[in-house]
Amino acid sequence: MKNMSYAEHVAQTILGQLGSQRFVVMTGAKNLAYFDDNGECGLCFQLPSYFAKNNINIVRIKLTFADDYTVTFYSKQGSRIAQISEHEGIYCDQLQWLFTRETGLYTRL
Repeated sequence: MKNMSYAEHVAQTILGQLGSQRFVVMTGAKNLAYFDDNGECGLCFQLPSYFAKNNINIVRIKLTFADDYTVTFYSKQGSRIAQISEHEGIYCDQLQWLFTRETGLYTRL
């Protein structure tokens, strides 16, 4: 078994809460990466351009010290990155619902 860092483990858990490979296939998510912001870890990924509502094509999900998530949606057009929305205090059972509401993309059939 591979020895994962805490940040990798958090990212894998978030992906699992979104729907794992089914989520990747349904949404076209790519370039999945984990990050660590001074102990608050998470998952960041890209969506196909012009595929989601409001041209959202970057999603960042961060596990906070309060054991909930901050989810931020961005639109990157050329070299310009605009934050579309940010949601704090999101629990794991709200991730799929929030993703669908903000992007218009379903995470499951």
